[in-house]
Amino acid sequence: MNNDREEEKEMRVTYYVFPSEVSPADCIRAYLEAKEWTPDMNDREDKVHYRNLKSKIEEYGEIECSVSFAKKLLREIGGNAYTQHFDRSGCLFETTPIRLTGNNSQHHYSRHL
Repeated sequence: MNNDREEEKEMRVTYYVFPSEVSPADCIRAYLEAKEWTPDMNDREDKVHYRNLKSKIEEYGEIECSVSFAKKLLREIGGNAYTQHFDRSGCLFETTPIRLTGNNSQHHYSRHL
């Protein structure tokens, strides 16, 4: 049963796109506040995670995250968010915007397949 859950997770990837008018430093600050996380720069894992986050925000202006976290950032600083839906063979078949209310996809996954 765990394999079904892992497979289902791989079928959707959600991204949050920071507002273009917000500086990377402010985007990082907003992310940290939303996560309620203060990285300990003496801790190796925190340092690596922080550097990867900073790099993704500066280079792409977006991060991969959960739908709930994307909605939290949308409420707090605006921007955009979307989910990419993939079929079992790994092909993208739908991209849906994340809205603050309601279901974000009209597609219904068949658990029995």
